[in-house]
Formats: sequence, structure tokens, C-alpha cells
Amino acid sequence: LKLYVKLYLDLFGGVILKKYLIFTMLCVFLVGCGKAPAGNTKFINEFNTFCTNVSDIDAEINKLDNIQADEAGLAEATKNLMYYLDMLDDEFKKLSNIDFPTEYDDLEKLADEASEYMSEAVRSYHITYEDEYTESMEEYANNNYSRAYKRVQYIVNVLNGTTTNETTTQ
Repeated sequence: LKLYVKLYLDLFGGVILKKYLIFTMLCVFLVGCGKAPAGNTKFINEFNTFCTNVSDIDAEINKLDNIQADEAGLAEATKNLMYYLDMLDDEFKKLSNIDFPTEYDDLEKLADEASEYMSEAVRSYHITYEDEYTESMEEYANNNYSRAYKRVQYIVNVLNGTTTNETTTQ
């Protein structure tokens, strides 16, 4: 039970899954302010769908905070978390299949990388929480998760015209 509590608090109570909620706000900003590439309705719709779906999945993950802190509750939360992470992985795979406008072709590579990092993160979370917990595997999963979202944030920033000097190769 203590291990499940520790894992739960690390994953849910920690920063890793919640720190990217700003991503959702950036996605809304992208379309809401009309900064998305003009004349690319299909792209805008697909990207908005990605953002909305990721936001919905994040909301479901955050609802897991309200579980009972007993062994059965934590086991159920872990099962649900794995389900939502699988859904998140599917959404990132869809992102990698979006055809970006010609002027943003370079961003397609970042979308592919984001998908690859998310797939590796989800695979690693499954190993960590369903098979055998090791701190190093959890850290590896967290790093891949972070890298996936960092690339998406960069894509959103470029589409908004608000790029930073920060690199995306980390």
C-alpha cells in the first residue's frame, strides 16, 4: 500500500501531469485569437480536436485525485491512469498524422517526435506501474512525457508567432 501511495502522490500530486495544463490554454489561444494559419481549415480543425481531446484526457486524469487512498482505490486509479495514458498516446499518434500547412512543414517533424516520446513515456509508465516499479523507469517515463509536451508547446508557440529561444532537443 505504501508503494502505491508513493507512486500515486509522485504522479498525481507532483508536477509532471499537471504542469502542462498551460498547453491547453495555449491551444485555445491559438484558435481563439485567430493566429492559426489562414485558409487551412482542415489543419485547424484537426489541431483543435487534438487540443480538445488532450484537455479532456487531462481533466479525467486530474479527477483521479479524488480517489480513496486505500489499496483498492489506488489500484483502480492506477488502472484508470493507464487507460487515460493510452488514450493520450493515441491522440499524440493522431497529431503525428496531421498534415501541417506548407509554411509549417518543419513542425511535422516535431509532431512526430512528440508522438514518439509520448509512446515511450506511456510504455514506460505501464512497466513502472503494472510490472515492476523502479525509480529510474519512472524518471525515464516522466522525462519522455515532458519531452512530448515540450514539443507540442513549441508547435503551439510557433503557430501563435510567440517562439522562444529555448530548444526542443532536450
